[in-house]
Amino acid sequence: MNRLLQRSPLLSQFRENRRLFTNSSRLMSSKQLYLVVAHDKTDAQALERRMASRNEHLQSATSHHEKGSVLFAGAFLDSHESGKMIGSALLLWSESKEALEKQIQEDPYTENNVWDKYTIYPMRLALPKVVPN
Repeated sequence: MNRLLQRSPLLSQFRENRRLFTNSSRLMSSKQLYLVVAHDKTDAQALERRMASRNEHLQSATSHHEKGSVLFAGAFLDSHESGKMIGSALLLWSESKEALEKQIQEDPYTENNVWDKYTIYPMRLALPKVVPN
């Protein structure tokens, strides 16, 4: 690998994400993996409520990430051009769907009337290939 690529911030971030994911997989091997797709409400004040709740939501998500339960999370957009956030997607470990439902109900975006509806999908990860020890 060339030296420029070895010092790339993107490569460093990939390595860190892989390390976190691998460690999370080992720690959470008794838990189940889920994908949550949450759609925002569409009324005229929806984006304003999202932005007002965003710091609290990100603090909560960061706390769950540091504990190893949230692997990836982010907003999905109406388009790359506008960048308007219209929902959230999260990949996370949970002991059960019921425990995950409770976590979602306690999220600031639920408490502050940002999310309209959400769907929880059980996941089986194909890539990256991580085998818990």
